[in-house]
Amino acid sequence: METIEGYYDGQRIVPLAEIQDHRHRRVKITLLEVLTEEEEIRLAASHSDAFKFWDDPREDIYQDYVKS
Repeated sequence: METIEGYYDGQRIVPLAEIQDHRHRRVKITLLEVLTEEEEIRLAASHSDAFKFWDDPREDIYQDYVKS
């Protein structure tokens, strides 16, 4: 048995650690305390691919508003 922390974003459960074992497993989901907005932002940003959108060239459009 293994415990992995994560959070529920209102639509899906997001693990905060990579799950190495890809075999089918039974799980128990325990909903804990409600997150404050600050905690939710911090958890989302700590996710390994939180800033992957920066690799997308379509996101460069927002650079037009950055003053040099």
